[in-house]
Amino acid sequence: MKFLRAVRLDDSDDQVFLASAKAGEPVVAGSFLWAFSDEDPAGFRGRRLNAFRSGFLGTVDFGHCTLAAVGDITDLEYKQLIERLAQYMVDHYGAPSLVAALPTARAEAEFAAGLCDRDPGHFIALEREVVLGEISESYRSIDPGQAWQHDSTPVFRIVADDANAEDPTHD
Repeated sequence: MKFLRAVRLDDSDDQVFLASAKAGEPVVAGSFLWAFSDEDPAGFRGRRLNAFRSGFLGTVDFGHCTLAAVGDITDLEYKQLIERLAQYMVDHYGAPSLVAALPTARAEAEFAAGLCDRDPGHFIALEREVVLGEISESYRSIDPGQAWQHDSTPVFRIVADDANAEDPTHD
């Protein structure tokens, strides 16, 4: 199954978000963060504002990333991320129980999977804003095979960095 995964082209996500998603981590739009929050996005500043405006939500450590890429996920990973999202909603957003949170978590995962109607490797970016008191989201697809080349020579390529996976000092 296709699903969104965090992309880390550099360490800028570490600078703009309170916590950043790890490269390759499955991510969702995270719309529930703002829908269930008692906070008014108009009062957000700094890193919180950056997460609101353009952050996908990681489903492992719940950090944010600016870009996601269409990738693959196993059925087991998909089921586990829904359960983690539901538990996160209970622990941090007042859902009364895991059972009550599961439909919202499932909807969040289904929405993320629905953004993956492109070839693997496509980048997806999101932009959030408040329009007439409502949160509005828009998504943009970037084909790295077309957008990131100059004279048919790739400018850069994504490299999985497993070296930092177990390093507790690396965010």
